[in-house]
Amino acid sequence: MNAAYQSALETIAAHERTVLGPVDHAAFFDALETPPQPTEKLKGAFARHKARVLPK
Repeated sequence: MNAAYQSALETIAAHERTVLGPVDHAAFFDALETPPQPTEKLKGAFARHKARVLPK
């Protein structure tokens, strides 16, 4: 029982974090610091969402 519990804890811990390589790390933080402009498709998706989803 203890081994199964420890294995479950390790599995959960592994899924709670993401490890990035240097290139992916740089690309991720670059995208956070300088996000691209929204495309027309993205603007349309937000407009459809706003029209269809009621605020709480």
